[in-house]
Amino acid sequence: MIAREPPIEILIGQKVQTYVYTKINNSDYDAPLEVRYWRHPAELVTVHKVNNGTLYTTEVFTDGSKIGDKVGAAGIVFENGKMVHKLHGHCTNNQAEQIAILKALEKLEELQVGQNGIYDKHVALYTDSKITLDLLQNQFKRNLLIKSIRNKMIELEQLRCITHFGWIKGHAGIEGNEMVDKLAKEAALKDGPIAYAKLPREVITMREKENGLNMWQKQWKNTGKGR
Repeated sequence: MIAREPPIEILIGQKVQTYVYTKINNSDYDAPLEVRYWRHPAELVTVHKVNNGTLYTTEVFTDGSKIGDKVGAAGIVFENGKMVHKLHGHCTNNQAEQIAILKALEKLEELQVGQNGIYDKHVALYTDSKITLDLLQNQFKRNLLIKSIRNKMIELEQLRCITHFGWIKGHAGIEGNEMVDKLAKEAALKDGPIAYAKLPREVITMREKENGLNMWQKQWKNTGKGR
């Protein structure tokens, strides 16, 4: 046994259990999209960036928040008010950021359908999550939430609603960002229905590591070896 490393059988057990939760019994896992569900390259969406030459009829701000084991997401559509959503405590801040964007796009779709899509709409959606924007632009990244956002963008384009994304620095005094940051924190701390509960891989890996360490500790206590 290597010093400060669990026995090899425990390490193997961790790997096996991680595989089971991510490949076999994976209904609760925030899994990458299976190949059979990938869009054809000709159907891939273009992620537009906010630019000064476009007149935006609607502005949207989104944010996610994780406070301990409390997770929330929020969006503000400066046309139809605010949206707040609570996530399961094991979700990450990145998942919250992505849920906030997805729910904002769903609200835009609802508004556009209600207006019968009679005119073109250009929307500026602002987020302080560089990770999410990078994932959206990388067509090789196909997790469930990113796929859902891309699909919703395509559906909005079919309704003549084009979304441009802009990164803004968090906590920099930008009114929309400050407002939505406050809403996301409130959503995290308040009780309410869970909008998303898929387990991120890092949580599964950490849980199995903790289980392995607990098993090792029990073996150590029972055998008295290593004292």
